[in-house]
Amino acid sequence: MAMGNVGAAYEVSSDIVNALSWYERALEEINSSSEIIFTDRFTTQSSRLHLMVHMARAKLSACVWTDAENDFDSLWATVTNLQMTVGNLYVLTPFDSLLHPISPQERKALALTRLNVGYLSYDYSDHPTTHLMEGTFATRDRDSMNIVAFGYGRDDGSAFRQRVVESVDKFVDLSTVSFEESAARIRSEHIHIVMDAQGHTRRGRMQIVAARPAPIVVNYLVYPGTSGAPFVDYVLVDKFVAPPAELASAFTEKLVVMPHSYQVNYYKQVLRQSERISRRSDLWRADDDKEDEDDGFLFVNFNKIDKLEASVFSTWMGILRRVPRSSLLLLDPGRHVLDGNMTQSVTSHEIRKNLWREAQAQGISTRRIRFVSRTPKLEHLQRHRTGGLFLDTFIYGAHSTATDALYAGLPVLTLAGDSFASMSLIIVYLSSTPSVLLQLQRRLRSDQVEIEQPLFRTKQHTEHLEAGQRLMHDIYSLTNRTFHLVVGGRSKVWGSWNDVSG
Repeated sequence: MAMGNVGAAYEVSSDIVNALSWYERALEEINSSSEIIFTDRFTTQSSRLHLMVHMARAKLSACVWTDAENDFDSLWATVTNLQMTVGNLYVLTPFDSLLHPISPQERKALALTRLNVGYLSYDYSDHPTTHLMEGTFATRDRDSMNIVAFGYGRDDGSAFRQRVVESVDKFVDLSTVSFEESAARIRSEHIHIVMDAQGHTRRGRMQIVAARPAPIVVNYLVYPGTSGAPFVDYVLVDKFVAPPAELASAFTEKLVVMPHSYQVNYYKQVLRQSERISRRSDLWRADDDKEDEDDGFLFVNFNKIDKLEASVFSTWMGILRRVPRSSLLLLDPGRHVLDGNMTQSVTSHEIRKNLWREAQAQGISTRRIRFVSRTPKLEHLQRHRTGGLFLDTFIYGAHSTATDALYAGLPVLTLAGDSFASMSLIIVYLSSTPSVLLQLQRRLRSDQVEIEQPLFRTKQHTEHLEAGQRLMHDIYSLTNRTFHLVVGGRSKVWGSWNDVSG
């Protein structure tokens, strides 16, 4: 693109003769190159289209009409084959199209080109990731966004997976193909933006996004940190999980800062699973059965067991010592894999024994550490009503488990920073002051919360996400670069940029 940039500089300075000369040299270089690596092919095609549009505009400005008809036929063929299905929305702009002999229908199609967004995940199943993401698919803008879901996990036959398949424009099963073939299939769908909803997790396939199957790759929703990968352009965050002024430098990606929460939440379909529940407040009015509950105070944590560590468990035991007749309810750990190859594991009973032994060492009876098994989503939401307070873990905090608790009307106490001591004091105060905790629960359990709180306004979240996606692509289309982005209200672009043109 260096020669093309020289041509653009001449064009801006109205030196059309030199501009055309440099554009022609740049096109000759692209057309004659036989050493274009596979992952750069899209960028090369896009660069060719940019040069063709610049040349057409420069020739019209200079009244150079030699081979004008052939030039336009070649340009329009590239626009229809690349821009309208694959490439940049603003290469040949609707305004520039007014200078060319195309039909009103073709001009409208140019203006209405949809953005192709691919969502890549292992977890299109009855899994927390899909519990969240199906809200994005259900509330999306079907007129301007073409959504393709790429799944490489097994089909569990659940209603969650079926709803995803039905709500996207296309579902592509990658479960039986290689990394290379997966990338090729994504590329064949002409995706503009890949939202990688796995990242560096146990089931992640970073090899797919490393092949650059789309111009823009986004670390999305599931992996709560930087990928450290030069082939991942953006990460979706909010000002709480990644304050830009403090943590932008801790990410290799550029930040896309959502106005409220980076996490989408969706409970509409879950509530429909029971005829007895028509609205959120019915979750705790459905019945008064409180299994295994005594009159003591019940602390709750439903995080995965590997989020527990020594300091948080010790803090919790200290709280149980200070709050008489209190107990702690945890999610049954199930069988837990100890190594990445899944060759070593421990049973649920062994893990429970380890925790009970640790509790006894700190003066807490094993009867005060209780476990509940995994249940369907609706039942899981309903059982939150037996708890008094959700205690979050310190290092790796709750994500969907926290929003489940809040949606179900259970207050959540978490850390912003390392204020362990003050957190313990607050927990003891709340558990020993029923009137204050009851007031918190009443506020959470009002049906107005679902209407008023952005955390549960799925449609609004999707609109902000789509605005961010358009902004990412518009910037790429115009500059081939990435910038930090702030979405919502007046969206902002700031900070240093990265060149993604290869």
